[in-house]
Amino acid sequence: IKAQQNLYYYEQQALANADQIMTTANQQLQAGDIDFFQWTMWTNQSIAVKNEYINALATYNASVIQLLTLQNL
Repeated sequence: IKAQQNLYYYEQQALANADQIMTTANQQLQAGDIDFFQWTMWTNQSIAVKNEYINALATYNASVIQLLTLQNL
């Protein structure tokens, strides 16, 4: 199932990358290496990835429900 592969990608790679982006952005802001605008851009990117994961999870769940409904379980 494509939805399952998409979900796997987020769980195995994208969410960890999003967390790393957030951590790095926070560290760089505290160190003065980036300004608030740059921090906001990086934070928004991280949040967008997490939002995409939630959408992928919803799609996967809808696919499972549809499959179960078709099987009359």
